[in-house]
Amino acid sequence: MSLLYFIVGFLLGASASWFWFYRHNPGVVFRQFLQKELDSGGHPDLARQTRRIDNLEERCRLLEKGLPVSARGRFGEAGAGGTGTAGWKREQAVALWEEGCGHHEIVRRTGLSRGEIELILSLREQH
Repeated sequence: MSLLYFIVGFLLGASASWFWFYRHNPGVVFRQFLQKELDSGGHPDLARQTRRIDNLEERCRLLEKGLPVSARGRFGEAGAGGTGTAGWKREQAVALWEEGCGHHEIVRRTGLSRGEIELILSLREQH
């Protein structure tokens, strides 16, 4: 009989613990709240922020369309100087060289190594 009490007590304890953890788990509670808000039409602030983000993304797309091709490389699109940050740094290194800055100053401002700068400038001179 004591084995039966032990098994019943264990099952009750395990089910109570599971229920308590599931109901009071912050992640589950937050997900349930968020789902309830989205299902009921959303919280006014949440809807406003979503519209604002969509509006800003659209404005960014329109601004990027108006950029010259050489500047688009700074934002990860194909440009004359390459793509992304590396292309922008190459363009910046050439511009600094044309302004009369030395290798040390270009290294400091762009973060490129001296060898990279020498390579960029030598390739520029070949074209």
